[in-house]
Amino acid sequence: MLQIPQALLDTNLTKETLHHSGRKFLRSVADALELKPDSFELRSNKGIEGGMGEVILHSDHLYIQVHASDDGPGVLHRTCKGREDFAGGQNRYVRVSELRSHTCAERFVSKLQHMLNQAQTPFHATTGGQAHA
Repeated sequence: MLQIPQALLDTNLTKETLHHSGRKFLRSVADALELKPDSFELRSNKGIEGGMGEVILHSDHLYIQVHASDDGPGVLHRTCKGREDFAGGQNRYVRVSELRSHTCAERFVSKLQHMLNQAQTPFHATTGGQAHA
């Protein structure tokens, strides 16, 4: 299950806290998805002075970013086509505070797993229920 560091839920979030706790959170996401250590990268972009930056988990098929926003830390997540794809699929968002709920956390992991499975499955156009080779 996801481990959300309490520091990510505190109202006095600092840049250092965001990056330290964001990495812990994203490692727990990788564990929940059973990603192999060499199948993803964790990195921090500390941004400009006065900004908070973001922490990123980037695999061959998923891009997940923890960032600060006006209503608390958020998680952007989308599919991607490789680790050089920084635009990827449709952006989706969830607030970290929403993931405190066991049910919401389970749904989030399930959604990520579904996105991962869809991205890994080759597309087959169908007509009348029959796949074309």
